Amino acid sequence: MDLIDRYVYAVVRRLPHSQREEVAAELKSLITDMLDERTNGNPADRKDVKIVLLELGHPREMADKYSESRKYLIGPELYDSFMTVLKIVLLSIAFAVAVIFAIQSILEPHHLLDHFIDFILSLVQIPIAALGWVTLIFAGIQYFGIKSVKNLDDLESWDPEELPEVPDEKSVIKRSETIINIIFTIFFGFLIGASYFAIPAIKSGDSFVSVPFLNKESFSVYFPLILLLVGFGILKEILKLVSGKWTKKLAIQISLVSLLSLATVLIMIALEAPFWNPDFMSELAGTGIIQPGTELYQTIERIWSNGTIIIVILTLFGFVLDSVLAFFKSVKNV
Repeated sequence: MDLIDRYVYAVVRRLPHSQREEVAAELKSLITDMLDERTNGNPADRKDVKIVLLELGHPREMADKYSESRKYLIGPELYDSFMTVLKIVLLSIAFAVAVIFAIQSILEPHHLLDHFIDFILSLVQIPIAALGWVTLIFAGIQYFGIKSVKNLDDLESWDPEELPEVPDEKSVIKRSETIINIIFTIFFGFLIGASYFAIPAIKSGDSFVSVPFLNKESFSVYFPLILLLVGFGILKEILKLVSGKWTKKLAIQISLVSLLSLATVLIMIALEAPFWNPDFMSELAGTGIIQPGTELYQTIERIWSNGTIIIVILTLFGFVLDSVLAFFKSVKNV
């Protein structure tokens, strides 16, 4: 019966993934035995199921019985996602830092010792900060998200009919999708943060150079906002991972985060300090990749001169599309 499946789902979703299958089987067996005892082996109707579920108690109380501890900063329903995100973030940081060190060693081999020291310091300092931020985000979700849920969290009076539906497979968000997005966001953020958001080239004498897209002189002004955008991107994926399925609530959350991201981009545009490298075209021509006066040069120059407008349009389109798709998926799978 659907009420049994919904009750079991409401319990196991609050437990780590490693426990869910075993607990689900045990709960279904227990409920079946209780129904058989109540009906003396006769078929049970919906009223019998509701009475048995009420006897078992609220799903949160039942989940607490299977949990090792009831006091936590991040509860069992979030702990598995928390550990997944933390591992991905730390591994992504380590990989990004290693890539940046490799790039620095190639472009500036005469400063190899300095780059190695920075590499070691980054491996120590950045993961600690990442641990703090990831923990803070999940603690916030635990406090404001999980504890604020109505109906199911009213332990004194609850109705089995109010149990959430077991999600359809089409509405489930793939964990691999969110993980890939987190890795890409962190790696891209590191490339920009390390000022290696650039076009690599080889000049005469086989020496490596790079033509940066961003203005190094004003980069310190924009860097906190870039970090904020990276944080919003990761937050969006964490919300997907925690929800596990497309819902209207998740769509609203994604829309709010997208709106904050768009506001951040508009703030960056409104700042007077130049964001793009003002010498990009001349530096690009100096590498020998393109020659001034050619059709290719003129095409790139036109694109570059309109770069800000293009970025704004693409960013606006991306944020709007993200929100629209989230609502579409949530409504489609209701």
